[in-house]
Amino acid sequence: IMDPANRITSAMTIRSAMTLSRVEQNDPTLKHLVVSSTCHFNPAGRMGEYWPDDSADLARLGDAIGANTNLRKLFIPGSRAFVDMAADNGAFFDGLNINTSICNLDLVGCDLSGGMASEILNRFVANNSNITGIMLGMCTLGNEGAGVLASAVSRCTSMKFIGLFSCNVDDDIL
Repeated sequence: IMDPANRITSAMTIRSAMTLSRVEQNDPTLKHLVVSSTCHFNPAGRMGEYWPDDSADLARLGDAIGANTNLRKLFIPGSRAFVDMAADNGAFFDGLNINTSICNLDLVGCDLSGGMASEILNRFVANNSNITGIMLGMCTLGNEGAGVLASAVSRCTSMKFIGLFSCNVDDDIL
């Protein structure tokens, strides 16, 4: 009899592998991607879900995202483990930064301190003329990260909304 915890891990591994394959094959039906270290509710499989085990997994996903032309939304729910893994291997960001099909970037709850704001926002927003929205609620963005965001967004003509709430930013910075 399989332990329920192992069954969940096994299912996560299978779903992650299927999602990675869809991203690498540029599946036109895959428009939304969730990258997280925890499981999220996904009604009817409308989003691809990927749970990386290590920075090598993120590097492979970054390469696939860089070549993908069908993804429209990338959702990376807050996880310090993810941020640490991604920082260990810049290949994820390299791939993300060459993608131009993602229109919405959702980083709610991510710790964007310590240069993460610069790594993610400055390069991605500056390189993607199709970005229309960024959600950064409950991020530890801080004043420095807000400055990076302002600089990046000032070069982006397609931006329609920026969600900033509980980001540790002084009102006078905004």
